[in-house]
Amino acid sequence: MTKCKLKVGQSVWRVEEDIGRLKDGAVPEELVVTAVGSKYVKCKGTGDKEWREYQFHIRFHNGTPYVEKVDYGHGSRMFDDKQGILDELERLALMKFIMQTALGARHYNERGEKWSLETLREVAHILKTKTIA
Repeated sequence: MTKCKLKVGQSVWRVEEDIGRLKDGAVPEELVVTAVGSKYVKCKGTGDKEWREYQFHIRFHNGTPYVEKVDYGHGSRMFDDKQGILDELERLALMKFIMQTALGARHYNERGEKWSLETLREVAHILKTKTIA
């Protein structure tokens, strides 16, 4: 089992999910790690959400190591850097763009796991600059 590399007091970032996927137009929110255990990471909000506490499962598969523990409703995912969230949001936006312009729904893999971010950027650039006949 891989150990969690987060430290107490470290800044991390979370973004809300909607039905197991990151929401379109989601805005990353900064959190501070308050406790690190063997199964969970506890965090609290910053600024006007300082009162809010979160608990994330530590999982190291499917590219998402930290998923919020919730009893009901939609949870969120946590990333140890803001760029990780921004890359994931860009990947989803590019996949949606490609689906809507060229590929069609049955070829669309919503999670974009099989396509790297660089590949998606290249495809989106081609689609934006070339006219599709």
